[in-house]
Amino acid sequence: MTALLVRGPAGFIRLVPGQRLLVGREGDIAIADARVSRHHAEVVYESGRWILRDLGSRNGTFIGQNRISTVHVAVPCTVRLGGAEHGPRLDLEPEPTPPGTHPTAPQPQRPGTHHTGHQVTGHPAPPTPGHPNTGQPSPGHPGAGHPRPWHPNPWHPNPGQPDAGHPNPGHPSPGHANPGHPNPGHPNPGHPSPGQPSAGRSGAGDSGGGQGWGGVSEGVTQLGRPAVRARPSEVPERVLPLTDVLRIGRAADNDLALPDDLLISRHHAEIHRSPNGPYVRDLRSRNGTHVNGHRVTDAYVQPGDLVSVGHYQLVVHRDHVAVHADTGAVSLRAEELTVKAGSAVLLDRVSLQLDACSLLAVVGPSGAGKSTLLGALTGARPATHGRMLYENRDLYAHYDDLRHRIGLVPQDDILHKELTVERALGYAAALRFPQDVTRAERRARIDEVIDQLDLAERRKLRIDRLSGGQRKRTSVALELLTKPSLLFLDEPTSGLDPSLDKEVMNTLRELADDGRTVVVVTHSVLHLNVCDRVLVLCRGGKVGYFGPPGELLGFFGATEYSEVFKKVSDEADLWADRFRRSAYYTRYCGGGSGQGLDGHTVTPPPAPPKQSMGRQFAILSRRMFSVIRSDKLAALSMIGLPIILALMTRVVEGSAGLAPPGGKIGRSEEAGTLLIILVFGAALMGLIGAIREIVKEGPIYRRERSVGLSPVAYLLSKAAVLGAINVVQATLFVTLAMIGRKPPADPLIFGSGSVEIIVVVSAVAFTCSLLALLVSALVSTNEQAMLIMVVLVMAQFVFIGKLIEVVGRTGLEQLTWLIPTRWGYAAAAATTNLQKIDIAKPKDALWDHDPAGWLRSMAVLLLMSAVLALATRLALRRYEAKSR
Repeated sequence: MTALLVRGPAGFIRLVPGQRLLVGREGDIAIADARVSRHHAEVVYESGRWILRDLGSRNGTFIGQNRISTVHVAVPCTVRLGGAEHGPRLDLEPEPTPPGTHPTAPQPQRPGTHHTGHQVTGHPAPPTPGHPNTGQPSPGHPGAGHPRPWHPNPWHPNPGQPDAGHPNPGHPSPGHANPGHPNPGHPNPGHPSPGQPSAGRSGAGDSGGGQGWGGVSEGVTQLGRPAVRARPSEVPERVLPLTDVLRIGRAADNDLALPDDLLISRHHAEIHRSPNGPYVRDLRSRNGTHVNGHRVTDAYVQPGDLVSVGHYQLVVHRDHVAVHADTGAVSLRAEELTVKAGSAVLLDRVSLQLDACSLLAVVGPSGAGKSTLLGALTGARPATHGRMLYENRDLYAHYDDLRHRIGLVPQDDILHKELTVERALGYAAALRFPQDVTRAERRARIDEVIDQLDLAERRKLRIDRLSGGQRKRTSVALELLTKPSLLFLDEPTSGLDPSLDKEVMNTLRELADDGRTVVVVTHSVLHLNVCDRVLVLCRGGKVGYFGPPGELLGFFGATEYSEVFKKVSDEADLWADRFRRSAYYTRYCGGGSGQGLDGHTVTPPPAPPKQSMGRQFAILSRRMFSVIRSDKLAALSMIGLPIILALMTRVVEGSAGLAPPGGKIGRSEEAGTLLIILVFGAALMGLIGAIREIVKEGPIYRRERSVGLSPVAYLLSKAAVLGAINVVQATLFVTLAMIGRKPPADPLIFGSGSVEIIVVVSAVAFTCSLLALLVSALVSTNEQAMLIMVVLVMAQFVFIGKLIEVVGRTGLEQLTWLIPTRWGYAAAAATTNLQKIDIAKPKDALWDHDPAGWLRSMAVLLLMSAVLALATRLALRRYEAKSR
C-alpha cells in the first residue's frame, strides 16, 4: 500500500509513507472534545505497514467495545476516541498498491504542514419532527455550501452535505450558554444520523469483533477478548513494577502512596505476586477493594483486570501495574430505562447520553416520573429493565464500586440547620471518611469545598441564617466532600425566588465546568440556557425531548415553556412517539439497546460503614448534643419542663410527702397524688423530648444511611443522649418536688428513698422517649407526630393504674400492661409502701412493698424499652430505598 485515507470529524486527509499524523485536542487533527487527550493517538508508517497507536490517552482508543493500544491497519476500519460507542470517530482506509509498483517514502513531513487542524464542536440541528431530513442546518449554523478546511468527505452519500455524525467545524453546540464561542469542555456527542450505523452497532469497519484486522504484536489488545473488564477513566499517573508485594494506601510508607484520596485507608490493600498469578488482598479497608467492580477480600486477578481503591484504578499486568485516577470527567449513558410497579409503568424506555462535564436539566409536569428517573440514574432504585453505563461500566452491576463517585442532593436540606456551616460539614466529613483520616485532613478538605462554593465568609453562620441559595450550596458542599464524578440534584431551586434560582443554576454550571457531570431535576425553566442538554418527560414517564435547550421550543412548535408542559401532559404518547422517530433521538440518545438487567428489581444495599459502630456512635452523639446546645429554645425547654412540673406538685396539700403522715398508717392521699404527678410528668418529659427527633431528620438519615451510616449506631446515639437528658431531668424534677417533703421511709433496693424514686422516674421517661422515637420513625410529618403524642399522653395519664380501677377488668387490665406509666407507678408505689399509707382506692397487688415486685416492674420497663428500640430499628427501614 502507498497511502492511507484518514477521515476525521470535519473531513479527510491522505497520508503517504514517511508522514506522521498526530490526533488530539492539540494535534494535526484537532478535536475539541473533553474525552480526547491533547496528544491522543498517532498514525505512522512502520515496517511496511500503517499503524495507529494510542499515546497513553486519558479515555482510550476503541474498536467496537475493545480498548486498543496499537493496531495494524490492513483493511478499512473505524476507531473511536475517548469512548467505545460515542467518542469522536476516525475512519481509516488504506489505498491498495497498484500492481507492479512499490511504495516510495518521501521525506518525512507532518501532514499539518499541508492541512490545518480545526476545532470541532458543533453540528447541524436535526429537522423538525414530521418533516423530511433535508440536511439543512438550523438557524445560526452555516449552510452546506460553506467551504471546509478539510477535503470534502468522499465516503458521505452526498459530499456536498454535512454528515450528521461528523459536525461542521468551528461552530458551537446550540445548547451552550455562549453560542458565539466554541466551548471545548462541552462538546456535542457527534452521533450518526438516521440511516448510518451507530457506534458499537453493525456497520462497516465498526463491528465489535474487529474482523479483517492484521496480526497483533506485543502489548496490542486482543480484539476477540470479551469486553467484561471495566476500563480506567483517567490518564495513567504512573506505572509500577509488580514486585512480590505492592502495598497501597494513603500513608507514605506504602509502595503506592495515594495521600490525596481520603476515601482510601492509610493501609488499604496489597497486590501479591505468586506462582499462580497476582492476587489482591484487602487490608480491612473501610471503603473496600474492588476487582472488576466487585468487592473482594482476597482474589486472584488476571492480566488486564481492574482493581479499584477509592478514586484510583489499577490495571494489573504480568509484570507491572498501571495507575489511573478518576478525576471526574466521566460520561453517562442510559439505555431504555423502564420502571414498573405491578402493571403500572412509571418510566417508559428512557434513553440518553451525556458527555463528560455536562449539565443536564430534567423537566416535566408533576407526576411525569422525574423522581423515579433520578432513582434509576443514580442506581439507588434501579430500573426494572435497561442499563445505566458509567464510562461504559454497568452502574447497576458495579454499584458497590461506583456508588462513592455519585453525589445526590435531595430536595430537602440534608444538614442540621441549627449548626454552623463549618460544624455541620465537620460532622458529615467525620461520618463519610475512613476512621484513620485525621482531623487535619478532614479540615483541609472542608476548607477546599467551602472555598470552591464561595462560602468562606459564611462558614461561622448557622445554616438557618443563610439564604435559600446559600443553604443549597452548603448541601452541595457536603456531597462534594468525597469528590463525586456525578452529581445529582432533586429540585434544588424549589421555593427560591428568581434571583436565587439563577444563582443556584450558575453554581451548577460552574461545577460541571470544573470537571464533573451534573444532573438536576427541576420545575423551573427560567435558566435552562446554562445547561448542555434538557430532558423533557411526558406523563407516563416517556421522553418527549432530549437535546440542546436552544432547540426545545422549536421541536414542540411552541413559543413558551407552558405550552410545552401542556402538550406533554395532554398528548404524551404523541410527542413521545414523535421524538423517538426524530433525528434528535438517533443523534442524542444513540438508540440504546437496553440489553441486560431485564427484570432487575433488587435495590442495592446501603454502603458499608466508613467507621466502627463505636466511632459512629460517638460522632452522632456529639452531633446531637451540638444540635441541642445550638438550639437555645429546645435546650431551655428541656431544662424548664421539669422545673414547671415540680412547681405543679406544690398544689398537693400536706407535708408528709412520700412518707406516712405523722407516723400513722392508711390516713393520707398525699403520697398517691404526688406519685401520679411524678410518674406522669416523667412520661410527659420523655414523649415531648423525642417525638420529633427522627421525623425532622428523615432526609438527613436517608442520605447518610445510603453512604454508610449504621442504623444501630444512629439509634443507640439517640437513646444514649435522650437517656442522659432523661436522667438529668428526672433528678431535677424529683429533687425540686421533694423540697420540704419527706422521701419514702423504707426503700427496697437503694439506701435512699429519693434515689429510688429518681431511678423509677428516669426509667419511665426513658421508656417513653423510646416510644416517641418509634412514633417519630413511623410518621411522615411533625404534625402527625404531635397528634399521636396527644393520644399517648392521655393514655399514660388515664391508664396509670391509680385514677381508675383496672384490676380484674378483663381486656382493660391487659391493655394497661402496655402502658409504661402503669409499671412505673407500680414500682414507685412499692418503694413508698402505698398499700399501707394511702386511704383511697383502687388497690393493686403490683404495689406490694416487696423487692421482687419492684424489680419485676423495672424489668418490664426494661423489656418494653428493648422491644421499642427493636421496633424503631425496623421502622427506620422506611427511610431506606425500597425494593420495587
